Amino acid sequence: MKKRKFMSEKQTIEVILKLAREQGCEDKVKRLIEKFQNAVKGATSEQERHQIATMGIAEIHRTIGCVGELVVDSVSVLPPETSYQEAINLHKGLVRMD
Repeated sequence: MKKRKFMSEKQTIEVILKLAREQGCEDKVKRLIEKFQNAVKGATSEQERHQIATMGIAEIHRTIGCVGELVVDSVSVLPPETSYQEAINLHKGLVRMD
């Protein structure tokens, strides 16, 4: 079994900002990252830091417009946005895809 590689915090932020730039919300996401990084610095325990970081990534996930499930440390934090798939199914018959 292959060992899973994890990105560094810097690499993760770069990927998130690239996605945000593509979605037109880079400035808002930068502010969210700064807000939650500052909150993590003020945390008094590792558990509190983890909870704040999880809240931050959930808010960024929504802001960027992600619709898939958000899983952090093998725990589902946000369920998939089903209304998105419902809208696709509604219009599927109107679009020819070949």
